[in-house]
Amino acid sequence: MPRLEVELTAERSEGPTRIVDRVLNLSVSGLMVLTQHALEPGKIVALKLGGEATQIDLSAAVVWARQSTRWPGIEAGLKLIGMSSEASAQLELLLTRLLASKRGRRSSMRFNVALSAHWRTAGAAETLGIELIDLSLGGAMISGAQVPEYGDRGLLSLDLGEGVMATAANVVWRDVHRVPAAAGLSFDPGPDVSEFVAKIVRAVLLVPSSEDSVADPIGALFDAYEDSLKTQSGLPPFVRRKPGS
Repeated sequence: MPRLEVELTAERSEGPTRIVDRVLNLSVSGLMVLTQHALEPGKIVALKLGGEATQIDLSAAVVWARQSTRWPGIEAGLKLIGMSSEASAQLELLLTRLLASKRGRRSSMRFNVALSAHWRTAGAAETLGIELIDLSLGGAMISGAQVPEYGDRGLLSLDLGEGVMATAANVVWRDVHRVPAAAGLSFDPGPDVSEFVAKIVRAVLLVPSSEDSVADPIGALFDAYEDSLKTQSGLPPFVRRKPGS
């Protein structure tokens, strides 16, 4: 299950001790935390996820734990268990809201995926087979043996099993020193790209069987995102880089 990189906290208790862990990523099936207290695989923990205004009560089983190589502390992977329908709906709504929130210099959060896709530059006869690496409401990262040139405009397309869908995008950075090469895309704001991203969100980030429960929140999410773009100061969805950088 793809997970969304987030900036949240999760509270739990060890006897009389209240522990606040940092949540690194999140999906409807699990989460990864950074903690300063030991977490043993197999342990069942009760969590309060989010801030005071949006706390969600969850139970989780520790699947793995290891010393972090990025920050002081222990990274642990937790699998959510025994979720009520109410908690599941709250978690899905939290994920959709997080997708529209600003993170750093980006206009919206992104989540990691691994989907086969195609790119075709406008006016070109060749279609490139690429992989969609991550996605946000404002753009995406792609990789492949060949990637489009910096400044190209074209169509990103993929098939999630219900027919091919596509959206227009501009190539705003390109890195051929990676293996495989990679490129960053910026989407044109509008209802077409909103539906394009929404379909991917429903297919790979949220539980397919509960699509009806989140359809309206997702629609409202994209409406709010479109409105916010009109009031922003021209900050692009991706930080622009020079060709080859």
